[in-house]
Amino acid sequence: MKKVILFVSLFFAILSNSYSQEGLVFQLFQNPDVPNGQVRTILAHGDTVFVGGSFYFWGPPIGPFGVFDTLTGDVDLNMFRVIRVGNYGITKLIPDNSGGFYMCSGGGFIEIMEKSGTIRKFNGILHVNSDGSIDLNFNPPPITSSRNDYNNLLLVDTILFAVGNFTKIGDSIRTYIAAFDARTGRILPWKTDSIVTGFIGIRSIAIIDTILIVGGDIQKVGDSTRNGIAAF
Repeated sequence: MKKVILFVSLFFAILSNSYSQEGLVFQLFQNPDVPNGQVRTILAHGDTVFVGGSFYFWGPPIGPFGVFDTLTGDVDLNMFRVIRVGNYGITKLIPDNSGGFYMCSGGGFIEIMEKSGTIRKFNGILHVNSDGSIDLNFNPPPITSSRNDYNNLLLVDTILFAVGNFTKIGDSIRTYIAAFDARTGRILPWKTDSIVTGFIGIRSIAIIDTILIVGGDIQKVGDSTRNGIAAF
C-alpha cells in the first residue's frame, strides 16, 4: 500500500512540474531554437528564411509557418500567420521567380490570418506576393477526392505543377499530378494517363528540358508498370 501511495505522489509531482513555468514542456515551447514539430520545407530569400512544417510553436506560437532573420534567428511576427492547415502542415515552399513564393499543404486547405486580422481560407495552395501580401487573384479549385494532400510543387514558366495524394480537383479527374495556371490557379487541361500509387501518392517532381519526372509510391501509369518513378 505504501508503494502505491508513493508512486501516485511521484506521478502527480512530475505532472505538476511538467505544466509549471519551470517544467520541461514550457521550456521547450519557449526555446526560440526548437520547433515543437517537424520541419518539412525551407525557402531562403536574402536575409530571410521561410520555414513550413507541422510545428505550432517556435518560441512564440507562430503556427506551421515561420519567417526568420538568418542573421539573428529572430521570428518575424509582422507577416500573415497560418492558423490552420490539414493533416501534414505546410509541405512545400517554392519561389515564384518574382520575389514571392507559393506554399502548399497536406489536407487540402490553408487558413491564414492577415496582419489586419482578416481570416481567409485557400484550397491547399497559396501564392504570396513579393511584398508579403496574399495574392487574392490566385484561387485553385478544391480537392474533391477522399485523398487530399499536396506534397510538392514545381513552377515552369506560367505553369504550376502540383503532386500529392489526390484523384480529383474541382470537377477534373487528376491522379496525383495536376497543372495550374500560376497566375490564377485555374486547373489546366494537361493531364497524364491514370496513375496508380500506394498510400503516400507522389512526393517528388523535377523537370529536365521537356521531360517531367515524378517520384513516390508509384506502381503503374496507364497500362505501363512504373516502380517508384515515372517520366512524362
